[in-house]
Amino acid sequence: MATSSGGLWNWLDSPDLTKGISNASSILSVSGAITGAIGSFYAAQSQAIALKSQAKTMQFQQRIAEINARGAEFGAQQTLLAGERAIGSYTMRAGQQKAGSQASMAARGIDVGTGSAAQVHASMDLVKQIDVININANAVRQSEAQRIQASNYKVQATMAGVSASNLQATASSVSPWAAGFTSLLGGATAVAQSWANSSRMDNYIARQAS
Repeated sequence: MATSSGGLWNWLDSPDLTKGISNASSILSVSGAITGAIGSFYAAQSQAIALKSQAKTMQFQQRIAEINARGAEFGAQQTLLAGERAIGSYTMRAGQQKAGSQASMAARGIDVGTGSAAQVHASMDLVKQIDVININANAVRQSEAQRIQASNYKVQATMAGVSASNLQATASSVSPWAAGFTSLLGGATAVAQSWANSSRMDNYIARQAS
């Protein structure tokens, strides 16, 4: 029993076992370096893909904002055009109403150019001018609101475009191969250090055994 225990202790204390453990550690270090390099490669690749995807999203938002800006500007132009048409239609009705009033008064023998008749027609003209001003003001106000919205959309489009360009540039700067190589280089340095330590340990053991 004592002999068996002594043999086991001698084997555990033998240079061959120590060297074997050292070699196994070096192999694991190499394997870890390769695994780390592969992991860095795919991590960088995933990052580049994600950045490109974000860039495409921002480009889509830019196009949508540009479409909205054109739509808002078109709406502003249509609002002004509708205001002009409304003024024309109202002016025509007001003119017909005034002409009808003048004809009615003339048929009754009233002088439309003097007295209360003239005042009535002057009031009708004043009301027409006020209504025309209000119609025009409303059209201008609505069109300006739409143009402000169009400007906001243009700003959004510009910002989205800048963001898309920045994301695309960042994605282009990410190199999976460079990331993998850098990781492998760092791992190789660690492996080299491990081998150097192992070599010093082997030399120490050899000196102790001699």
